[in-house]
Amino acid sequence: MTKKTEPSPHTPLTQEEWDNMGPVMHGLDKLPEAAQKAFRKRGRPFSDNPKKLVSLRVDADVLDAFKNTGTGWQTRINQVLKEWTEAHC
Repeated sequence: MTKKTEPSPHTPLTQEEWDNMGPVMHGLDKLPEAAQKAFRKRGRPFSDNPKKLVSLRVDADVLDAFKNTGTGWQTRINQVLKEWTEAHC
């Protein structure tokens, strides 16, 4: 007796199955506004001048002073450095 097995749900799709899927977002503009918002890309918009991630060593008391100013302390450090470069470079 031969046992018939069901196809595994983890079997990769064939090229034909991929081709038949069509675009994932097809018809998004036909959804109600509330549903469209759920599909929109989240997060911060792309910047024309993105910031760079750096590792910088500063004295502990300087870092503590900026952190003690509350939320946005990294932005304030950036502003201080920007003002210095505008004045000296």
